[in-house]
Amino acid sequence: MNTSAHSDLSELLNSEFREMLADRIRALGEATRIQLIHHLMTKERSVKELVEIVGKSQATVSKHLSILYRHGFLQQRREGAQTFYSLRTPGMESFCQFMCESLKQHLQDMHDAATPHP
Repeated sequence: MNTSAHSDLSELLNSEFREMLADRIRALGEATRIQLIHHLMTKERSVKELVEIVGKSQATVSKHLSILYRHGFLQQRREGAQTFYSLRTPGMESFCQFMCESLKQHLQDMHDAATPHP
């Protein structure tokens, strides 16, 4: 067993850290936020672009971007009246890939378990 990788998670023993981590994970637990992250994986985008892409109101998109920004997933820059967002967390694409693959596997496992075997 790789003990160095395990020791990197020693913060999980701290209850305050676990609560902050759970709060950060909850920030990802909304479909519109996942969609925004997906569209920010390829390039920086303005709020206006993201509103057009996701088909939600500017207020809704701004609210979700604000939550992702506040939890450290995004960075922002202003250019005149426009605000641009990009991913701040370099591992986000790998994390999303892992979550998608594990969900597909879970769905396949559930399907296999529900399918009667002759």
